[in-house]
Amino acid sequence: MIHHAQLISLIKSLTPSEKGYLKKLFSVHHANQFKHDFELLEKEILDQEKINNTKNGIDYSELFDFVLNSIEDYHKSTGQDARSIMNQIEILVDKNLYQQADKQVNRVKSLAVKDELSEQLIEVLEWEMAMLAIKAPTIENERKFESIFDQINETIKKQKDTL
Repeated sequence: MIHHAQLISLIKSLTPSEKGYLKKLFSVHHANQFKHDFELLEKEILDQEKINNTKNGIDYSELFDFVLNSIEDYHKSTGQDARSIMNQIEILVDKNLYQQADKQVNRVKSLAVKDELSEQLIEVLEWEMAMLAIKAPTIENERKFESIFDQINETIKKQKDTL
């Protein structure tokens, strides 16, 4: 159970840009009660009596989780985005939705190349190979395999060079 002081500490620790992000998010998610409660807490004008008198009171745990998850989204890195897309690829492949998985492979591949995420690039190339292995063996698919192997070897070489 989250207490008033813990929520106040979290809110005090937020940067102005994080607070702005949260306020925009409250509007987008139609979280008017959260927005109202957040603003009251932010101004620190809320004491225990006022909390009990607000509409429905404040659910500290729920507001704390919303704020923390929102700030996590605000600070989400490209690597985390790539990891999330990789999880989606696995789900799509498990469901035999290869066309949709292929689109996600292309998305994460471009992210990994752009931001030089070598580990994610190798992993997505492995997914690309696994999905290619399901297709009929053709000369074109053989070339694609060779190209993927070359990309993996090149990425590993770059990793070693940076160490």
